[in-house]
Amino acid sequence: MKHLSDDDVTKGLETLCQSFQPSATQKENSRRHIFQPNHRKKGFHIQSWLPTIVSIVVLFTIGIGIFVLINNESYMGAGESTGNGALITDVTASWDRALLSQTSTTSPTKFEIIFSKDSLVIYDRFQDVGAAYTPDLDQSFEEAFAKYKIKESPLVVGEFTEYRVVKKNNDMYTIEVTGKQRFTYTLKKVAPRKFVGEEGIEYSTGTYVE
Repeated sequence: MKHLSDDDVTKGLETLCQSFQPSATQKENSRRHIFQPNHRKKGFHIQSWLPTIVSIVVLFTIGIGIFVLINNESYMGAGESTGNGALITDVTASWDRALLSQTSTTSPTKFEIIFSKDSLVIYDRFQDVGAAYTPDLDQSFEEAFAKYKIKESPLVVGEFTEYRVVKKNNDMYTIEVTGKQRFTYTLKKVAPRKFVGEEGIEYSTGTYVE
């Protein structure tokens, strides 16, 4: 057996160690294997939260839509609020081209109320007839009018460019005329095309109004 010196033993050990040293490629592959599980774990964490995030966004969007819809319906349906909490709606546009004709004979009037986009016109056809009426010598105008149950009406004959129709409590309507001849007149709907004025005069219309 050959006797090895200390230097020979040291060199032999160095040569043996070099054979176990990994190459640059092996080091890179090892590094990839070491860090690959961390990347996969992070990606899995994001994917697990993705359905929750999407659900929150969808619920938030639906909530905003419902809120806007409720506000729009409240605005369109409620309109203004009166002092006692009742809600009124401006329905002037739906009364455009509507004609209310008096049908009752319990007053010395024969009203026609015509609605248009630009004006409100109120006629009293009885006045036209009354102007040409000549009573009998034994009967005065007072006696002729005494038979009527309704003596007068708050309606004002004329043409008005500043007006609106408001609806309150589903079946109550108020005509509001502004300007110098300011007045209001309330109607109650008793049938789809029939109304009764605040003094009791009855009207009908050939069209349906809101």
